[in-house]
Amino acid sequence: MRWPNGDYRAALRAICGADEDKDLGFARPRRRKPPTTVADVDRKQFIRTAVG
Repeated sequence: MRWPNGDYRAALRAICGADEDKDLGFARPRRRKPPTTVADVDRKQFIRTAVG
């Protein structure tokens, strides 16, 4: 389930008599870590080193 918007959560809190989102069982979604990147490789140097 996706994180409901503020108006939706406020309505649910009012209907259920909850003080906070966590009382309804909602928790802030975790942010995904950005993908790791590989540093640029000097291809010519890599081939020279690999070939020997």
